[in-house]
Amino acid sequence: MKHKLFFILLISTFVFACSNSGNVDMEGKKVEVTVDDVTATYEQAKEIFYSLPSPVETALILESANVKFNPDILNPLSKLNTYLTSKKQALNLGVYSADLSYATLFEQQQITINYMAASKKLADRLGILDAISDSTLIKIEKHISDKNQMLNIIAETFMNSSTYLEENNRAEISSLIILGGWLEGLYISLQLASTTESKNEELLQIIFSQQFSLLDMIGLLEIYKDYKEITPLVVQLKELSTLYEKVSDPIKKEDIKLLSIKVNEIRQEFVE
Repeated sequence: MKHKLFFILLISTFVFACSNSGNVDMEGKKVEVTVDDVTATYEQAKEIFYSLPSPVETALILESANVKFNPDILNPLSKLNTYLTSKKQALNLGVYSADLSYATLFEQQQITINYMAASKKLADRLGILDAISDSTLIKIEKHISDKNQMLNIIAETFMNSSTYLEENNRAEISSLIILGGWLEGLYISLQLASTTESKNEELLQIIFSQQFSLLDMIGLLEIYKDYKEITPLVVQLKELSTLYEKVSDPIKKEDIKLLSIKVNEIRQEFVE
């Protein structure tokens, strides 16, 4: 269970357990984040992390469902230079990383390289200068045909952001990256479930189980409720949670449609 569905980036955010109090928000206003907050961040992120299946499990699920890779559901790289605020950059670093993992699972080599490069640019703009180095890009090109090795490189790459995160104490960035990646993973799963002709129980179960990850995601963001950039995101996630409460197990086609509409609505605000 080292890596998780469309969301390898999540593990890197655990390095915030080393952060101190005295964070500032995205406008430079000081916001106190205590050691207890950081511990809670770690625990919430861990709950989300372990609720997701591994890429190997995911690959088997997608193969049995006869799912084809669909590049149209990715967040276009043409939007990269429109993300000018730290909030947008953090959210879409999560989004692009989920897209990157999705492409890797389907062995889309050039797309994988392109999305890693885009993730590097966003990480650089956030000041995570050592997260994705030029040597990492070279390593990716060398091992591009080895899916398992690629997944390992991606996970290791984002863990390298620890130095930046420890030195800059910007815990809200961590939560936004987690949110961007988690929501994109759910979005991709819903898109695949919507376009797959045959019913796939495992894929549907992944989607159903995300209602529990959603509660952890809300809990994670509420730790940073004093950040005004995060408050509206909590509201949106609670609205999604309300929809999930109406979903039955096993999840039905109409449930997929209902969840897709809301997830698309939230995601649109992230990526536009």
